[in-house]
Amino acid sequence: MARQILLSFMALALVALLTLWPDSPAQPQTNSTTDYSEARVNNLAGSLYLGPYAYVADLPQETLAPWLAAPGEELQKLIEGFPDPDTLATLTETQNPNLSWQRNDGTKIQLDSASRLSWIVVDILYTGTEETTAILDLSGADGIAWSYQGPLGSQLSFADDFTLPQGGRPVFDANAVIPLRLGPQQRTRLHLTVMTISAEKFISFDLLSPDQFRAQRLHMTVLDGAYYGLVLALILYNLFLYVALKRSTHLYFCLFAAASAGMIYVSSGLSLVFGLQNPFPWSLPLIYLAHGAVYMLGAVYSMHLLGIDATRKPLFNVWSLLLLTNCLVTVWLVYAARHGGYSTDNIDFSFTGIVLLWGLNQSTYLYTVSVLWRQSASVRLWFIGISVHISIMGMWPLILDSALFTEFAPYRLAQVTTLFNAMLLSGLIAHQFRFEQTARIQAQQKAVENLRMAHDTERAKSTFVANVGHDLRGPIQAISHFTTALKLKLPGHTHSMLDKIDSNVDKVSVLIDSMTKLSRVEWQGSNPELSPVPLAEVLNELRTEFSAQAVAKNLSLLIQDAPYEVLSDRVCLGQVFRNLTENAIKYTDHGEIRITVSDDPNFVVAMIWDTGRGISDEHLPRIFEEFYQTGPTDSSGVGLGLAIVDRLCRLLDIQVSVASTPGYGTRVTLKMKKFNPQPASELLPQVQESVSVRSLKDLDVIVISESDCLIEPSGWLVNWGANVHIKASRSDIAQCMTDELPMPDVILVDRLSYSEHQKLLHELPVSPLIIIVANTGQLSVAEPHADRTFVVSTSISPMQLRSLLQRNLSALYHTV
Repeated sequence: MARQILLSFMALALVALLTLWPDSPAQPQTNSTTDYSEARVNNLAGSLYLGPYAYVADLPQETLAPWLAAPGEELQKLIEGFPDPDTLATLTETQNPNLSWQRNDGTKIQLDSASRLSWIVVDILYTGTEETTAILDLSGADGIAWSYQGPLGSQLSFADDFTLPQGGRPVFDANAVIPLRLGPQQRTRLHLTVMTISAEKFISFDLLSPDQFRAQRLHMTVLDGAYYGLVLALILYNLFLYVALKRSTHLYFCLFAAASAGMIYVSSGLSLVFGLQNPFPWSLPLIYLAHGAVYMLGAVYSMHLLGIDATRKPLFNVWSLLLLTNCLVTVWLVYAARHGGYSTDNIDFSFTGIVLLWGLNQSTYLYTVSVLWRQSASVRLWFIGISVHISIMGMWPLILDSALFTEFAPYRLAQVTTLFNAMLLSGLIAHQFRFEQTARIQAQQKAVENLRMAHDTERAKSTFVANVGHDLRGPIQAISHFTTALKLKLPGHTHSMLDKIDSNVDKVSVLIDSMTKLSRVEWQGSNPELSPVPLAEVLNELRTEFSAQAVAKNLSLLIQDAPYEVLSDRVCLGQVFRNLTENAIKYTDHGEIRITVSDDPNFVVAMIWDTGRGISDEHLPRIFEEFYQTGPTDSSGVGLGLAIVDRLCRLLDIQVSVASTPGYGTRVTLKMKKFNPQPASELLPQVQESVSVRSLKDLDVIVISESDCLIEPSGWLVNWGANVHIKASRSDIAQCMTDELPMPDVILVDRLSYSEHQKLLHELPVSPLIIIVANTGQLSVAEPHADRTFVVSTSISPMQLRSLLQRNLSALYHTV
């Protein structure tokens, strides 16, 4: 950041040096061969001079109106009454008693006529031997008429046309330019009548050759082009940065930039209004004023977007009032200037209005500073920049109306201050962006750390619940055994009390089982083993498991055939259907339980209907909360069944919804992703192989166990059609693959060290699926241990083992 600030200030210093450099200044020289060795300016190789003095007379007020109507004619009338001595030395004495002449010997001439109209006489001295041309550049004159006698005796003259904008001068180069044709060894007397808007103003002369004039204008154009190009680049940089980041902070900064630009445009429009033309065309000043209004509206709207209208209502009201005042007062001043003419009273009144409007704008800035000063360091720096801008802009008229800095262009100050503001704004946005980026990274790191801690906490909780459940099962079962034994020894009238003990023991057992299931779901996390699951298999298992319970309660269990496959986890999906069906049977006293299935191109929708008690609207939003029950608290449930369903549905990305009517029943809807395989013509070999794997027929399995924990899983594999070969030792596992035994698809082992595992992978030509059955209560599903190696719990169910084999072997064959 320090480097960026340093580079910004270096660039600012370079631009300031270029912009403040004098515009092709003329260096005074002396010429001892002429009588005008004390001439102020010598621009043409010692042959062309301005006379050593300029003579100025203030014209009376009554001459202003006819001069505005016909400035050229009025100048000719003045010239006709002008004495024509050989020199001007006695002009200030008695030769023209109606006017008070003053002799000026500086490079700037101060005009302080009460009528704002002055008559200036100056000599141009040419000592060359051939006829030449020159340019007299006059700055500071708001209206001008000039006349002089050419080399052949012809009278050359020109006057501004006040029916045109800026008297007919170019908009962006409003200086009065006087072309001169000079004869050899000739003194040319130039008469000028100059009008200024203010009563006191300085004007300056600059005598140039045509080449010098073109070079000066080119220099100014290049500098102005560089200035405007840099400002435009900075504005686009800020705009694109704001669009890319979409941060309100940058919009906040743009608020003040828009307000500043708006005031500048308003001031520019007013300066054109009270400039040189009367009556003036409406187009040009109104364009400036319209720009100012748009920027001011943008400022107020930006405050609305930032919510300042809600959080800082007084500040927003002040800015809105400022916008309204600028619009109304500006229009009024335009009207007054158009219809009031160039009378002194009208000009003074208009300038008073402009000053008051400017003061109101600056007061609003100060009020904004007082309100927002403590908001941030960026705001303080920005307002310091605005204050510097206002101060330097205030120096412009002081320098313009000063005898100092004769070769300095005051408008360069405006360019430097605008560049300063643009660079300051860019630096603030860059600083703010870096600050926000750092804060965002820190927030992300903190969020990741909090997430990790939350994950560790959840896992610790799940581990604790599982361990507590495992430790409590033994004592609870012992209590059940003791009550059974007591029934055999105690009298019959005590059996009711023992039955209550058994009932509460059953409730505690159900609670522990439910909490253990919930902790396992949470421990499983967000990594379900997704695969195509035939819904028909899941529903058939439900029919087998719950038909007896439904018959015991005189309920009809109707399950629709579902020839669809969904993309889900086989075990988790079965648990969802099992919990919902169990709930439906538990809370239905008569009628039926119906499961229907429908599909669309992307989803399969299953609905579990019951004709039970129903759920009231007040309970419906909370049925998926842990331990929440809608029925009596002494019922057989513990309030975790639907919580498990909710966790599993979120894990499997299943949309679940419940609709219920008390007294009529409940409907639970599950919306699952449909498995859409590719056409059989494209994947015929893979599909055939997958079907073979899904059936597990002819699967070659080697079971290596030194204990009896793999006897039951081996029986499951035999029933599924697999070729099972049992070995009693893990030593020299590779020797098991003799000529009479094929290369195994699966190795089932009770335990396997790291070195044995690496040796096995090294000795076997093809890596089989290795399943390590570990004696741990934490693993209810397969946990990846290494490449194609899984660690499972000794309590794994047949469904879980089959799902593990189908998923991983199908993936292997599809890859091959």
